[in-house]
Amino acid sequence: MSLQVQLRRGTSSQNASFVGRAGELIYTTDTKKLFVHDGTTAGGTEIGSLSSLATVATSGSYNDLSDTPTIPSTYTHPNHTGDVTSVGDGATTISNNAVTTVKINNEAVTDDKLSTTLDFGSIA
Repeated sequence: MSLQVQLRRGTSSQNASFVGRAGELIYTTDTKKLFVHDGTTAGGTEIGSLSSLATVATSGSYNDLSDTPTIPSTYTHPNHTGDVTSVGDGATTISNNAVTTVKINNEAVTDDKLSTTLDFGSIA
């Protein structure tokens, strides 16, 4: 058995004076537009029309809707200085001798670390 969902509907003049609950969708049968209500604003806010949604459905692009978000076309990578440096292309370099025993977390202590700092041989 399938589930059928039906939205509240009416003419645009009926919707203009109607205050729906927050999040309630209203479809206007004469203009074929969809509105979302916030519980206080008469008429709600238009979120689309049948023609604008049909355009997106056939083109697959949200750019066919009005009021689309602006997406920045470029990203500028920040430059870093100090022990770790980077330049605008994002290449990152760790300076020579920047990683010292003091900077290594105690949890990361390994046989290799101990054998280079203390001469106890291999620890089993």
